[in-house]
Amino acid sequence: MALVVLVVAFLVYALPPYFDLDPAKSLSPIVEGSSIHYPLLILHIVAGTLALLTACLQMSSWVRSRHPRLHRTSGIIYIFGGALPVAVTTPVLLMFSGEIAAGPGRVGRFVLGLLLLLSTIVAYRMARRHRYADHRRYMIYSFALIMDGVGTRLVLFLLGVVPVFGVQLPWTAQIDQGLLFEMVGWCVWVFNLLVAQWWIERTKHRKVLPANVKG
Repeated sequence: MALVVLVVAFLVYALPPYFDLDPAKSLSPIVEGSSIHYPLLILHIVAGTLALLTACLQMSSWVRSRHPRLHRTSGIIYIFGGALPVAVTTPVLLMFSGEIAAGPGRVGRFVLGLLLLLSTIVAYRMARRHRYADHRRYMIYSFALIMDGVGTRLVLFLLGVVPVFGVQLPWTAQIDQGLLFEMVGWCVWVFNLLVAQWWIERTKHRKVLPANVKG
């Protein structure tokens, strides 16, 4: 439940600037004169929103056991409408970030996109092969990586780098911004994966049933 609240709070904060499709209101800098940067960013945001919302359904054992059709449908949306588009657009958007303030955090974000692509593809293949324990493992990895967007914004706010709902903390660390973004670009998703691995090990003895079997 706490995870759902966190995801909803993040979306309430992050989405409104893009409702009227005005590049000037973007929370991320847009390359002037580019006709594709902003549309790609919108695609990335829409896919990320779908991924976050459907992941909450995917992680619910109640949905999986009581509403298997919803579980399968949300899984397809998560993979093909959410996680994979996010993974593919991430390196493309990083190319544009290279034209903006030297693109801090680019290396960590590129590795993130690659791992998200691989974990999501493997999760899908495991489901197709009815290897449900492995499917669950890689879906958890994929979800941990998707949550990087939420975690990164939270960490940057706590560090006083970005405002949230118009509020900025009074202290701003006096360190190199490029170094800060590069560190955050690695640390958040690595931490998420460590937590995911801990959770997988903690629950590995649970029996994982297919979505059409109640357990």
